[in-house]
Amino acid sequence: MLVVTYLNDVGLPMLADFDILVDGARVAHYAPNASASSWWDASYEVPSTLTRGKSNVTVRFQAGRDSRILPVYGVRVVKR
Repeated sequence: MLVVTYLNDVGLPMLADFDILVDGARVAHYAPNASASSWWDASYEVPSTLTRGKSNVTVRFQAGRDSRILPVYGVRVVKR
């Protein structure tokens, strides 16, 4: 699992539009959490084929055209 920590800020969560990639493969698309009042964690499933036999992976946040990435405050890979 990939766990990303975001901070809800006025207007930013709804304006953000981006994909989350692991070693170049899209694993998720950002979805705003309107009910979060401050810091919040989002968990994304990472297929084992992207991590099997690897000691590290590259996580990338890629904005859509004319869009933005919500500020990311933490990224961690955890075993489910």
